[in-house]
Amino acid sequence: AVVVSTSTDVKQIIEYVDNFHPFVEYVTVFDEFVSPKFGDHKKSVALHILYSSAERTRTQPEIEEVHTELIKGLGHSFEAVSR
Repeated sequence: AVVVSTSTDVKQIIEYVDNFHPFVEYVTVFDEFVSPKFGDHKKSVALHILYSSAERTRTQPEIEEVHTELIKGLGHSFEAVSR
């Protein structure tokens, strides 16, 4: 899950993640939650991301590297913070 501004369009996050890397097979939002504990005008967006590759089975370190870069990219693009 990431915390973003309440004005952030979840569709833009989905599109960003879906196009981020060839390993991303699909992405869905399974929860969107607004709470004062996230800060003013902030919400949590929980994503289910399936990483896959038709070439071969990817290792956990390979997937973790892509996921880490994805979180950094969400931070730059949407000022998202991982929760």
